[in-house]
Amino acid sequence: MSKITVIITRHATDKESDLFLSSLSFADEVILVDSSDGENSEDHPLPPADWVLRCTVDQEIATKDKAVQQASNEWIVFLNFNEVVTPKLHQEIKNILTDSRGFTEFYTRKKGLYFMGKIVRFGGYTARKSLLVKRHPRFTTTDVAIAFLKNTTLDYSYTTFDHYNQKLDQHSLRLSESLRSRNIRPNFFHFSLRPANEFAYRYFVQMGFLDGKEGFILAYLQAFATYKMYLFLWMKQRKIDF
Repeated sequence: MSKITVIITRHATDKESDLFLSSLSFADEVILVDSSDGENSEDHPLPPADWVLRCTVDQEIATKDKAVQQASNEWIVFLNFNEVVTPKLHQEIKNILTDSRGFTEFYTRKKGLYFMGKIVRFGGYTARKSLLVKRHPRFTTTDVAIAFLKNTTLDYSYTTFDHYNQKLDQHSLRLSESLRSRNIRPNFFHFSLRPANEFAYRYFVQMGFLDGKEGFILAYLQAFATYKMYLFLWMKQRKIDF
């Protein structure tokens, strides 16, 4: 059976989950593309890897291309930090190695988010059509042929209320900087209708209600993050510390 190289992209210095590490047991080689901010410490160690390629966020795509060329094995699996390969997906990948049926790239239709003890599949929180498995270019003699996998990965990056809320705070702060550069002046519309529209879109249009109370909580957090984005902007424009 062909061997596998796993390329992991790391964006933050969060401690990896044990489930994430154990799901990498099928890898014959691990290459880490590390674009995380800050210095690594004993509290935020890098996952075990054969090679570590450090870069900025802007250099990430080029560095991943470099990692592909550096990979030693025929098949490459692409994962984000704390993106877990489930047992069913593991078996499907093994089947690909046995018989790829001429396909050279395999995509997941949608990955799940693990939040507050439940897999969340609605509300627009997960990526679609993400490249997961790719045959190394040096083993490919024909044009790229694409197929979709039946099973998906699970995102274990933000599993608790506080952790997810902290992530949204950081995102709201970055977006407020972008709005400030465009000279946006927040008003009643931004503080009221924008958060309400965000909640309605996540919970009703993108069917977050199908995930039960977890779907409601996530929609609420997204709406509150929209409110905080304009609050951060308002405070920055008035030079108020926060």
